[in-house]
Amino acid sequence: AATMLHFGELDKSIPLDDVEAIRAAHPEVEVFVYKGAGHGFNCDHRADHHPTHAATALKRTLDLFAKHLDWAGAGQPHRPASRFRLHGAPVAPNHGSGKNTRNGLTEPGQLRRTRPMSRQDLYLVFGGTLLDPRENVLADPDKVDVAGIYPTYEKALKAWRSRSQTNVDDAYVRYFIAPLHRLMHPDEGA
Repeated sequence: AATMLHFGELDKSIPLDDVEAIRAAHPEVEVFVYKGAGHGFNCDHRADHHPTHAATALKRTLDLFAKHLDWAGAGQPHRPASRFRLHGAPVAPNHGSGKNTRNGLTEPGQLRRTRPMSRQDLYLVFGGTLLDPRENVLADPDKVDVAGIYPTYEKALKAWRSRSQTNVDDAYVRYFIAPLHRLMHPDEGA
């Protein structure tokens, strides 16, 4: 499987010697070290946030997804082709005809219906502690943290980011976005 790793040069949690050991042990893995960046440089709620490096890491990651996951376009956050998948790394759904529309809106303030009025999109944002950070299996399903149910992907994404960034230092905690409307209307497309 294609793997890409991003490290901050000044990260006190992961010494550069460890990064070089990973690079030597796994030459097939793309390893990027960001000069002047600390731990959590991608999290805009942390003092170590580095917007330039975060944008570069995001572009590289999306390009990797586009190359290996059959995504709609490099550098564009689209969802994978799989319809019923929980997204640990959320991406924007693509509805409508050719244009990147979300929930019937083609541009801010412009209403355009792309589905029947009776259809309602709902997104569940939830998370919890995993048994193993390499798999999406919750350690205790009775202790799931439900952030909420949201009517738009954008609102769900905002909640997902908030919960995920709060727990950025704990590799065992993960949050997901589940498109509930796909379960409610399985016979319809995206």
